[in-house]
Amino acid sequence: MHLTEEQLKLIEERRQKAIKLRELRQKERQAPIASLNATAAVTNPWSLSIKQQSYVDQKSGPKLVKDTKTTAIRNPHQGVSNEKREVEAELVLKNKDRIELVFKFDRDVINAVKQIPTASFNSQTKNWNFDISVFRQIIQTLNSLNNNNIKINFTDIVPNNVILSLLQYRQRQMPQIDLSSKLSSKFLTSLFAFQKEGIIFGIHRNGRVLIADDMGLGKTVQALGLACWYKEDWPLLIVCPSSIRYQWKKSILYWVENVREEDIVVISNGKQDVTKSLIIIVSYDILTKMKKAIMSCKIQFVILDESHFIKNDTASRTKATIEIMKKVKRVVLLSGTPALSRPIELFTQISTIDHKTFSSKVDFGLRYCGGYMTKWGYDFRGSSNTEELKVLLESTVMIRRLKSDVLDQLPPKRRIVVMLNVGLGEESRRQMQNFSQGLTQIKQGLGSKYNPHMFKKMLFEWYNISAEVKLNAVCDYVKSLVDKEKKFICFAHHRIIIDGIAEMLENKNCSYIRIDGTTPPKTRQDCCDYFQEHDECKVAIIGIAAAGVGINLTAAQLVVFAELSWNPGLLTQAEDRAHRIGQNDSVLVEYLRASNTVDDFIWPMIKKKLQVLNDVGLSKENFKDTGITDANQKLIDDFLATINNEEVPMA
Repeated sequence: MHLTEEQLKLIEERRQKAIKLRELRQKERQAPIASLNATAAVTNPWSLSIKQQSYVDQKSGPKLVKDTKTTAIRNPHQGVSNEKREVEAELVLKNKDRIELVFKFDRDVINAVKQIPTASFNSQTKNWNFDISVFRQIIQTLNSLNNNNIKINFTDIVPNNVILSLLQYRQRQMPQIDLSSKLSSKFLTSLFAFQKEGIIFGIHRNGRVLIADDMGLGKTVQALGLACWYKEDWPLLIVCPSSIRYQWKKSILYWVENVREEDIVVISNGKQDVTKSLIIIVSYDILTKMKKAIMSCKIQFVILDESHFIKNDTASRTKATIEIMKKVKRVVLLSGTPALSRPIELFTQISTIDHKTFSSKVDFGLRYCGGYMTKWGYDFRGSSNTEELKVLLESTVMIRRLKSDVLDQLPPKRRIVVMLNVGLGEESRRQMQNFSQGLTQIKQGLGSKYNPHMFKKMLFEWYNISAEVKLNAVCDYVKSLVDKEKKFICFAHHRIIIDGIAEMLENKNCSYIRIDGTTPPKTRQDCCDYFQEHDECKVAIIGIAAAGVGINLTAAQLVVFAELSWNPGLLTQAEDRAHRIGQNDSVLVEYLRASNTVDDFIWPMIKKKLQVLNDVGLSKENFKDTGITDANQKLIDDFLATINNEEVPMA
């Protein structure tokens, strides 16, 4: 097909426009570097300032080392010439204590920089590195080479503000912290060493910190540890996604001493009275409606769970949250997925913790987000200087540990309970209460009036209806795991749950496998192989009854039970689909529970039944220490005899 002359002309016009736009962007990107090379006075705190005011008095902050004796080194063989040779150089941050000077071999430059205090040559990289305290002296020494007709062109340089911030945090007094002075022995003995380190990190930063540990490493308990340390700053405000509000309540009652249930208010609408509450738990969306009421409580400690919910600085919930946090002394942010691949999503979060270091979105975007100007404004959707940003964050406001970092401290298998908020309507709540009361009445009729057939029939019916009640909450929770790009196994019993999860994954275009009682053996193995070999396959939906044999899913380190089974042998067998030979990581097992459903009966029964097996030496598993427990749960003493390991038919 031949293009017309008019079409060729149009293509050429567009090409020329694209070339001009690219040249414009290139100039904008080079502008900060050009200003450095021209040694112009700069007011941007993220750029290098050569003004003498950069030296900060000891009383007000860190003092960079000045050099009053630096002289250029002349080459006696160099002829007299006004022509300067150019040497390109980069000054990059290697870690919180050292900066590295990168340049092509030049004898004069080497002779100059080797005289700078703390200079060290790396024979592997062939570069020189220095302590960050001599940052200014490096610049002055290199600029003095102008006297030798050598012009240093900096192609990249660590911003002055970064160096000052690192020096400030380094020179802070970090006293020894005795956690036992404020935290109970019961609390401390339950913590891993790295969790104690996280609490101490937050204390050293005056309770203003981003805890960005990997999923399952106990961010909640570290936040509560900090809250207990600064208890004098309560009332405590916890802002979190709606689906985990009641999980927070359970965690507080389990971990924090001297807190009663009536001290905690979980906000479910915008009309509740919060003025007399010691602890307020609210979702991000409701916070927007209750901002004035909450601010009137004179809160001085805020925990933001899943803090990436405030990544958009134009959203109403972000504006409301930031307005509250501006007035509080302690701010603890929790996020298992800090967006280092798109750093601009971090800015709103970290600027609420340390507004002095992270004060300008534009400066942050240009330095760390590959920012450039378009005709619609700045584009900060990229990333740049990510290693420098990582060092800056970890040295100032953020602590982050991956499972691989603390694997030697973790048990091979950990269990936690996740409390779902099923949002029962009035009719469903009444129905759940009728089942509970009915089973209790049957149980109390032991002896001649006891009818085990009626007991089982009612329990099975409650089990089926509870699946319908939990469906939406289960799907919401599984969706949140998919959004975090987790690879996991999800076990369920009822088809309504399995179908619901599968439909949700289809709608999200998420790759998954499904194995239930109808899956042929050959297909089952193909599914397992696909899950094991393809990273993009994120979810394995497995029927609990189908999980007994022939399934190896060690590619996942997270196991989620959307439903419970009253046979603990089935549960532990299902857990071991991931926790088996070939698994090189610690496995986290999450049991999704919903209050006022059949889970209230099944969960304590599982623990009791497994203890019986332990007592007779048939099992070494133990559910007693599984995450959150509820002191008001009912124990069914005679349930073993009643159920007698019978299978429940698929609904």
